[in-house]
Amino acid sequence: MKGNYLNKWLTRVLHGMDFTDRKTSISQKIPENWKQVALSGVERIRNLFKSHGIKRIFSADETNVKFHEITDKLLAPKGTK
Repeated sequence: MKGNYLNKWLTRVLHGMDFTDRKTSISQKIPENWKQVALSGVERIRNLFKSHGIKRIFSADETNVKFHEITDKLLAPKGTK
């Protein structure tokens, strides 16, 4: 029961701040800062591996190794792409 109230409260607060939740999608336009986005992603993955003591990764054809976020939704200001 508490979770439901919290959910409604959070939804009202986010909408009051002009935020919306929406499905993530691949952008139709490559961002101007694509190189910085890529480098920060690499750094995030490197730190994650280091924090878990991972020293080697093996991958072969048809091996699915995902480094992208798992969630299919994000919070964004209304009207942004």
